[in-house]
Amino acid sequence: MRILILASLCLVAACSDGAGDGGDQAAAAEPPATFPAGQWDVTSEVTAFRQADKGAPKIKFAVGDKATNSACVAASEGQKPNPALFLGEGYQCSYQTAYARKGMVNETLSCTRKGLEGAVMANVEGHYTADSFDGTATTSTSLYTDGDVVFTRKLSARRTGECQAAAPAAAAEGAKKKG
Repeated sequence: MRILILASLCLVAACSDGAGDGGDQAAAAEPPATFPAGQWDVTSEVTAFRQADKGAPKIKFAVGDKATNSACVAASEGQKPNPALFLGEGYQCSYQTAYARKGMVNETLSCTRKGLEGAVMANVEGHYTADSFDGTATTSTSLYTDGDVVFTRKLSARRTGECQAAAPAAAAEGAKKKG
């Protein structure tokens, strides 16, 4: 008799539609369709670094190095978020592949950077919610000279609100001269 009652309870539980068990919370936590617009504070940590040739590295990192930056992602950039989010400032990039949908990011960028002669390639993978991003960026250089490197960074970003207005260039120049 106990087995029959227990089996009946198991069947009822299995047939439940999830009402009252947090099913509504799971639906509410579904990630946005594309990468959320706004101001993002990013923390990165180098988790792997190696020289790819015998030359002195043109980009110098050590495992454990940490950096922070802030990047604005415009609403129009949903599939192709501002590369500064993944790489930091100073890179000019074009997307080779771009997938930032339904909470997943898988993107390949081809970049250049002042002071480096050649290409910087980055592959970014991760997951996002309405206010967070966690992932990895594996970056490699293909320079015209020796000094190529390959490194991986762990990325963690938090959306802090709407994009901050950039200071006009003239105001920025004036501030530099005063300081």
